[in-house]
Amino acid sequence: MLGLAERAADYGSLIYSRLGFGPTDVLYFLTGWTSCAFVFNIIAMLFVDRLPRNRLISCGFFVCMCSLIVEAALQKNFLTSTNKGALGAAVAMTYLYVVSYSLCLDGPTYFYIGEIWPSHLRAQGFALSTSVLCATNIVWLQAAPTAFKNIGWAYYIFFIVFAALGSLVALIFFPDTLHKPLEETALMFGDEADVVVLQSHLRDADVLENVKANLREEEKQHSRSEEVEDIQQGLQVQTKL
Repeated sequence: MLGLAERAADYGSLIYSRLGFGPTDVLYFLTGWTSCAFVFNIIAMLFVDRLPRNRLISCGFFVCMCSLIVEAALQKNFLTSTNKGALGAAVAMTYLYVVSYSLCLDGPTYFYIGEIWPSHLRAQGFALSTSVLCATNIVWLQAAPTAFKNIGWAYYIFFIVFAALGSLVALIFFPDTLHKPLEETALMFGDEADVVVLQSHLRDADVLENVKANLREEEKQHSRSEEVEDIQQGLQVQTKL
């Protein structure tokens, strides 16, 4: 998806020029596109640790898919036309794509692949995952010029399919690692550890400790009540004597 985000910026220059803008205005549009990616990545930091990981990633894939479907349809029918309304909508779809990608995928994708590896393999696993991601982007980026020249808008179909699959797989099969300790996350993926302290166990232990403390306090109060009763009975006996 990152490869397509970069190609959308490059291919966007053709859309902007078709709108009748000169080279300077095209650069303004591309600068705005890049600025959106930067700004919305910052905004994403405000809520990425408040929403379930799998739903956030699934939602990002889904919105990216929708924007690509509309983008492909607009480019197929209006890219060579002078319909400024349609071309303006195509520009808006490139912006919608990068906004949804920045909000839901750009950050969560990276720290999710770091969370799912077991502790003793986390560094190697994260490096491997990042390498595969970068290698995949190189493939898409190298193929893009030839693909756009020969099949044009149909190149987006590959990414539409991948985004649709990603949305379903993330929602159905990805476990939510939000606010989970790394040890508990490893257990969710079937890794058996010698010592694993789960948050639920810690909460149960806290509850049990509170119950014990309350019982001890009640026992103390009961003992004090018995002592007071004994003293009162003793005073009554002395009074009778």
